[in-house]
Amino acid sequence: MVDFAASVDEGMLQSLNVPKGGRRVISVPERAQVMQLLEGCDSQVSAGGSLANTLVGLGQLTAAQERSDSSSSTPASTASTDSVRVGMTGCVGGSDALGEFARAQLQAAGVDVVGPGPTSNATGVVMVFTTPDAQRSFLSSFSSEDSLHMSQQLQDAAACARLLLIEGYMWETEGAAEAIPALVRHARSVGTLVALTAGDAGVVERHGAKVLQAIAAGVDIWFGNEAEAAALVQHLHVQQAEQQQARAALEQQQQDAVAADLLEDEEQDFTAMQLERLGSSAANNKAAGSGGSSASSPASSPASHSSSSNSMQQPSGMDGALQLASACPMVVVTDGSKGSYITAMGQLVVVPPYWSTKPPVDTCGAGDAYAAGLLYGFLCGLDLHSMGHLAAKTASAVIAKHGPQLSPEDAEWVVAGLRRPSRAGVAAAAATASSADAS
Repeated sequence: MVDFAASVDEGMLQSLNVPKGGRRVISVPERAQVMQLLEGCDSQVSAGGSLANTLVGLGQLTAAQERSDSSSSTPASTASTDSVRVGMTGCVGGSDALGEFARAQLQAAGVDVVGPGPTSNATGVVMVFTTPDAQRSFLSSFSSEDSLHMSQQLQDAAACARLLLIEGYMWETEGAAEAIPALVRHARSVGTLVALTAGDAGVVERHGAKVLQAIAAGVDIWFGNEAEAAALVQHLHVQQAEQQQARAALEQQQQDAVAADLLEDEEQDFTAMQLERLGSSAANNKAAGSGGSSASSPASSPASHSSSSNSMQQPSGMDGALQLASACPMVVVTDGSKGSYITAMGQLVVVPPYWSTKPPVDTCGAGDAYAAGLLYGFLCGLDLHSMGHLAAKTASAVIAKHGPQLSPEDAEWVVAGLRRPSRAGVAAAAATASSADAS
């Protein structure tokens, strides 16, 4: 993907037929028409997409820390030498000029492009339009050739990584419903941790059931914002209700089976008793007077299993994180100016926002930068509180400028004063990300 970011007014949004704060998918020919309309607008182009933004952030943080370590006065024997290698695999840009530009930018930012070259002609483009109130709206153009399947390339990439990051937008790709859970299971089978991003609230609303299946297959970390967490919670409630109904049906079947066995036993006992009475009456040559007798089986009324409907009120970011904690080992929910919430190991960590001296000017890429900071802290062995603080600081650096990616200068500001525990083996850790594997 390539990001085209432009500052526009609301009149331009209307001209482009873009819902404010929303997203619309366009064709490659329509993309060319849009570009003509945007001539003269304040804009910039970068190797983009949510996944690329996060990986570039990881690469910039790693490079900034290495520069800091090399210039530090700390004795070499005590200086941390931990490093994170970052790579992106799958279909990393098409065979056109935009694809070549995207791959060159990624490599310049410290992100290795792993695997064979592009197999599609057109590179996908996400156009990000920011209005004066810092609200983002999107136009997306994808290659019609994009699809995802469980290739040997993805398996090899997962096997040599410490952490596999899968972008939530991939659920919109053909074949993703089968490939993503399979890739998660494969990664876990070779000891690789798996992180999954939400994409956006619309993606979660459309594919939430599949997301929960992938999480159950072995996702370790799930990232989302308040709206995305709320959408996944709704799917979780549906799943829980279905499971409850299935358990209730099974319990009812078991109760019915027990009741049927009891009834059969009582009918057999009653028949034996009647035969015994008749035999005794015949032996004594007496008339047997019979009053009205009846056999009653134990009453077994079906258990009433009524599940109260879940409240349709959208849960807060904190509520969303707490409710999803039952589904995923580590849940990270960002909530704008309210901060963020991390659940892991039975803990809830509330992370306040990090306010820099620069005011926010563009929120595009804030969540991607947050994920980069948190994953960098995770790979460096920081505790939950320190991870959250580093993630919030990284997001703060990105929203204080135009553009969705962390710059080298901002990365140096983020890692300034960072104290990382030195752990054996971290230097060889690799964060390998999965994108679409074009077929």
